[in-house]
Amino acid sequence: MTLGTLDAARYFPYRRGPESERVERSAAPTDLEDQRRAVRLDRTDTFAMAVDRPLWAVAALVLTFTLFTPYWVWGLGVSAVCAVTVVLLHRVGRRAYDELRLLDATVGVPVPDDLADEVVVTGRAMHALSLVHDLARTNGHVAGALRQYERETSKFDQAYTTCLYRARAAWVRGDEAGWRAAAEQLPLLASAMAQVLTRIDVL
Repeated sequence: MTLGTLDAARYFPYRRGPESERVERSAAPTDLEDQRRAVRLDRTDTFAMAVDRPLWAVAALVLTFTLFTPYWVWGLGVSAVCAVTVVLLHRVGRRAYDELRLLDATVGVPVPDDLADEVVVTGRAMHALSLVHDLARTNGHVAGALRQYERETSKFDQAYTTCLYRARAAWVRGDEAGWRAAAEQLPLLASAMAQVLTRIDVL
């Protein structure tokens, strides 16, 4: 199957404004190179974030077990290398993340045309979560209410973004079944997120 046969809307998940501004229907696949670049950026960001956390643990362990031994210089050296690598990975990941968000806002994420309305509606729960986070910065009551559900909201937010990017990656490689399966997960995640927001009860 060629990419040109996959009729696709473009969904702009992080764009503010009316719902109609967050979807472009039946878009031609002229943005294929940008979509491929977005997939690469997502992989880069995911890799950088996955590697930098274990490296901190390695640095701490090596330093702990060598600090008061004859090998403390080696331990310090290994820890320093790990720390520098973590800083570099963080910068690479942050740059990839920023560029990816820019592409999300300019070329969007390809989703099946017949699911476009449903996908746009699912974004409302995620945008409501963003609203809660914005309010929490200046409102102590909201911050306290959100804190109780921080783990749940983070899990859903991450899963939602992962589904969006999985849909994009499947579209890029011409995997229609995988593309539709990823898009169909979005309403389920958003529905679960909406239930959590109802429990937070701050809007």
